[in-house]
Amino acid sequence: METSIEWTATEVPEGIKCPACSRKDNSVSCKPCSETGTVYKLPGFTFNPWIGCHKVSPGCKFCYAEADMDKRRGRVKWGLHGTRSVTSYAYWRKVMQWNEEAKRTGVRRKVFCASLADWAEDWKGQVMDSKGNLLWWPPEDEWYLGKCEDVDGIPAFAHQTEQKPGWQPLTLDIIRYYLYKLIEKTPYLDWLLLTKRPENIEKFLPDRWHIMNNGRCPKNIWFGCSITSNEEVHSVWPVFQSFGKSGYMPYIIFLSIEPLLGPLRSFEVCLDESDGSRGADWVIVGFESGHTPRAGHPQWVRDIRDQCLDKHVPFFFKQWGEYYTTWTNGQGPVFKMYDSYQQFTQKVWVKKGDYCVDSEGRHCQSGKDFMEAKYPVAIMNRVGKKAAGNVLDGKVYQQFPESVLSVNEVFTR
Repeated sequence: METSIEWTATEVPEGIKCPACSRKDNSVSCKPCSETGTVYKLPGFTFNPWIGCHKVSPGCKFCYAEADMDKRRGRVKWGLHGTRSVTSYAYWRKVMQWNEEAKRTGVRRKVFCASLADWAEDWKGQVMDSKGNLLWWPPEDEWYLGKCEDVDGIPAFAHQTEQKPGWQPLTLDIIRYYLYKLIEKTPYLDWLLLTKRPENIEKFLPDRWHIMNNGRCPKNIWFGCSITSNEEVHSVWPVFQSFGKSGYMPYIIFLSIEPLLGPLRSFEVCLDESDGSRGADWVIVGFESGHTPRAGHPQWVRDIRDQCLDKHVPFFFKQWGEYYTTWTNGQGPVFKMYDSYQQFTQKVWVKKGDYCVDSEGRHCQSGKDFMEAKYPVAIMNRVGKKAAGNVLDGKVYQQFPESVLSVNEVFTR
């Protein structure tokens, strides 16, 4: 997931290089860019405290992280009975650099956690380093006193390959302890904690956040839940919504619908705030990419977009995935759709390699499929992720909710 913060040409922070012309200016961007009103994007960051996960959702079927970190690189073995690998000390140190840069420029940066793991995964094994060595950690009384970290609070997990007297196996719970400390030490960063396991959120959050922040989570944390289908709207979303009203009282909750695998007929409940319900403050949508992607129907994302705009909820369309359209009408791309089986028999629009998907998500490949399909059936052409892009009906939707913080305050005193 890529995140970005937008600013106009006259708001480019000091010392930031102009992406359009590669110049630096200590006050505003270069004159040509100022005159054209160019909008720049300051990219966010992705942070993985560890690597590895196990599948819990239909959206996990073709997991890109598994394909990369397990099957291609061999860094971990995916699955509940697989392995988990902590990331390096130098990698954790980078987060402090991101925070200092955000402080210097006066522009808050977003950090997505995590793309190669799930921060709320309940996994009980012993964590390894990148070379497959099992890792150990001192007893709790030592790390509670700060004896296991540097002056900035960064632990050197991957260096502890020797079991010393009294030491314990390094676990995800220990890594989470230091992740929370890192979040507290980086007040200029907005942390996006996304999970497919909302039932575990309260179990893993530190009790001190209740006490230190008047019963609310730190303001620089945005909590997100991932769903992929209408079934998960009814099964997963209510669990996450209950956390949104819990004693931790998160300031921002968001919904990531990636990959979108079918129509969300009940999506309105995710935005509903009647009867004291907590609706999503932000919605992200994206279709599947990778080697064996499932194409989606354009109407699915249009319906979600329209409901978000109607409720004034920021909407972020991430990608079409591998499939888009190669048809144009002279003014721009258009999606070809069969409105009926009769039209399918009369119009030869489909060519080899196309993916025909009906309104319920069925992949139509044979004449029988088209006879039984729920119309309209969209004809999606495989063009590749880069070519497909993220333009929806002629517009790029990359809206964000406003940050709760504008200064370096995390806890309300």
